[in-house]
Amino acid sequence: MAVLLLLHALGWTPRCAPPRLAFTASDAAALPTEPSADLTAEDVLRAVFYGLQFNDFPDVNSGLKRCYEFMDPSCIHLIMARPKAEDRTLDKFVDAAAKSPKLSSFIGAKSIAFGALTTVEATPTRGELVSCAIRVVADASPDTFSLSGLPRRADASQVYDLPEEVATFFDEEDGSFGRVAQDRPEKNFAIRLQRQRYPPFLLLTDIIDTAVVSSNRKLNRE
Repeated sequence: MAVLLLLHALGWTPRCAPPRLAFTASDAAALPTEPSADLTAEDVLRAVFYGLQFNDFPDVNSGLKRCYEFMDPSCIHLIMARPKAEDRTLDKFVDAAAKSPKLSSFIGAKSIAFGALTTVEATPTRGELVSCAIRVVADASPDTFSLSGLPRRADASQVYDLPEEVATFFDEEDGSFGRVAQDRPEKNFAIRLQRQRYPPFLLLTDIIDTAVVSSNRKLNRE
């Protein structure tokens, strides 16, 4: 204590390490690239949506290719606007998904915030169901969005300065989405996952833009 007081009197102050960003492009390289029975719902959500946020890291369209692996056939069908079965290839999915309103807001997003998870236990006829609300703030800078309104591919080397409370999962008691930038396009999505019977992977079954659905049907309606 005496040493610290002496150092303080001499004008020395401890140097604190800069706070670590919540999620960076480098972290995207460590995200799982395919389903596994060991992955939790949180793992799957982080892999898919943080992967889209840093879509071109470590390689071009890595995020969209990861989406393809983590979606069940019905979700792929919706993202690709109901193509023929023979057209649901990875290459065609990447081309279609980059323009899909269900995914375009996530590509290069400024921030992504996950709400609490809701889980419905498995039954003898279906696997475990998981749902999660996501609030995304798209990157609306002029060099990111085209004149059509669709986002251009973001710079993969960019590191987004995300507030910690925005990019983490929240406790059920909290229920909030955290702080997000108010000067950028903001959307809310409902995400659904289901554990497959075999192999027992958690896969995305639906990505719902709540602004669109709320004017057409209730979220709990199949």
